[in-house]
Amino acid sequence: MQPFLVSVASPFLGLVASALLVNYLAYSILVVATARLAYRLTGRVAAALVAGALGLVGLGPILHLNDLSPHLLGFAFYALVVAAVYESGVWREKRPLRVHLALGCLLALASFEYPTGITLAIAYLLTALPWSRWTHVAAAGALGLLTPAVLAWFLTALYANVWGRKVSLASVDQPYFFASAGKWLALAQSGPLHLLHSIGALLLDSLFVAFPLVTLAGLVAILLMARGSRRLLWFLGVFFAAPYLSMFVFSQQAEARGYIVYGSSLILYASVAAWLTATRKGLALFAGWALIAVLLLGQLAWSLAYLRGYYFPLFAFYVGYSSAPEPALATIFQSATSGVTGASNLGASGLAAGSLTTGDLSRHSLRFALLLKGLVLAPAVGLLYFTVRRRLQLRAAVAAGLAAWLVGTVGLAGLGVTYEREVLSVANPDQVTLVAGPQEVRQTVQLSAAVVETVKRLHKERPDLKLVLFTRSQGLRDVHVTLGGATLPATELAAKCCSSQDWAVNIDDFVEASSQSSELTFEGTIVDGFLGGWQTAPLPGRTSEPGTDLGGRPYTPSLELRLLEVRNGTPVALLIAY
Repeated sequence: MQPFLVSVASPFLGLVASALLVNYLAYSILVVATARLAYRLTGRVAAALVAGALGLVGLGPILHLNDLSPHLLGFAFYALVVAAVYESGVWREKRPLRVHLALGCLLALASFEYPTGITLAIAYLLTALPWSRWTHVAAAGALGLLTPAVLAWFLTALYANVWGRKVSLASVDQPYFFASAGKWLALAQSGPLHLLHSIGALLLDSLFVAFPLVTLAGLVAILLMARGSRRLLWFLGVFFAAPYLSMFVFSQQAEARGYIVYGSSLILYASVAAWLTATRKGLALFAGWALIAVLLLGQLAWSLAYLRGYYFPLFAFYVGYSSAPEPALATIFQSATSGVTGASNLGASGLAAGSLTTGDLSRHSLRFALLLKGLVLAPAVGLLYFTVRRRLQLRAAVAAGLAAWLVGTVGLAGLGVTYEREVLSVANPDQVTLVAGPQEVRQTVQLSAAVVETVKRLHKERPDLKLVLFTRSQGLRDVHVTLGGATLPATELAAKCCSSQDWAVNIDDFVEASSQSSELTFEGTIVDGFLGGWQTAPLPGRTSEPGTDLGGRPYTPSLELRLLEVRNGTPVALLIAY
């Protein structure tokens, strides 16, 4: 869905500007849908304003606003579907087939965007099935559940027939799902206590998607708002818990936490806003609005903390509490070399995920554009048809729906093929340089005096700190590290993730050698692996051999110096020198 929406305006704005426009619109939808849900829960404008304000300063959209990932649009679809399901009333009473099919089309659009569409479809089935005809619910649910498979099959066939390319576009989530399922089975076989501990750790991992006080107040508000209504409690509970189910499914293989479960936060925002703006008098009224002010200011400070050098909320959002620095710890981030004020970074590696070229029309095909846009527009037109059909006669409604589908498909396809001049060459930033056979690599870093002094100071304060060299790589072997003329023996640590490697270096040796020289050399051999980038070249004080590039764009492979302290069995980074 995101590529489709970007393509609509890209002939006129360019791909990057169009992608940012989609993000800004998604941000608006997220805030408005959250406010709408709060308003429908209470009928009070004040509740809508408070819920919208909490959504406006939420950590998820703030972190994803200016990146090119599909996550922000996924948040918007989650909020939109939840608000639509609530407003449709299918969670509390029997509704006509037309209402269910409209929701099914919306679920299909959400499934085009991100795997959360499947999560939403499951939540819809759980909330609508007890009160509706099962055939109506099954038809609508199937639209959401089957859309990802249909899209993968359709794109595979389309590439084969139009471009003659044999590609497999099966869901990229499948390998993660099966690997994670296998690890969950192993945990289950290790005993109930071990399994319960893992489940509890995952819940703790995701408690910091919003400002913690907002999370706690929101959970209480869900229970208070639904008093006397088991149907409302079931609705709020299911749509709050559904994203956590997705996170649990993939958690044993993927570190992602926050952007999977963030959709649940809108339930918290709407519930707490509805509860705190309930009509009260005197001291209760004052206390309610005082708590609202605390929650809003706390949420804002939490979401913008990374701009002030406090990175716990950011790390906890992406990888969970267990992999983040301790909440009371402010990790020091410094450039490893002199003369560099900041890293150029994006996502996992700091590189834009590809490059743009202009004027290349070789990849344009009107047939491809017509078929693909026709598929994506079908549920959008279906949603419009089932929403407004009651105002039209059946024949007129069918004719209008087909006309809208044809005009939209032909118009958008024609504009794209005629006026689009930018082509995006996509690359994986984690694996920007693939090496098929043995290849010797070497990096030299002229460490800044500030980094050396920071290492010495922290080592003096905490003699038990561990010094680790981090690389975004795989298949890197026979590593040899020197500082000036002194050799620093490096021991590879067990890999935590599939795209990074760590080497432990004796910190005492480092401190002693740094008194003589600040030139750090890192050498090794890549065997059937890859290097990942972190900063774009050129960088003062750093060299890399052989030269590395991404589609002709040079970059510096990642090499970070990290000081770790083990707290409660978990390594915590006190310094990251990039």
